[in-house]
Amino acid sequence: MFVRQLPDGCNLSCMTTDGDPAGQRGPADPAAVAERLFHDVTGGWSFTVYLGEGLGPYRAPDRDGRATSSELAGRTGTAER
Repeated sequence: MFVRQLPDGCNLSCMTTDGDPAGQRGPADPAAVAERLFHDVTGGWSFTVYLGEGLGPYRAPDRDGRATSSELAGRTGTAER
């Protein structure tokens, strides 16, 4: 990136490109890709379970029976979306 001084005293930042075209890198190590994917998926799943347990939408149907999304939100004190 470089900065160009304009006549009115303002600076104009300009982006530059590198010589590495997108997608032109060498092949990734399959084991490394699999490990990263495993950690990303399990981390996302764990966070979802944490939120569901903490906010109550996993326990409410067991306690109060079936519910629509708006009913579940009302029971747990959360927004429907």
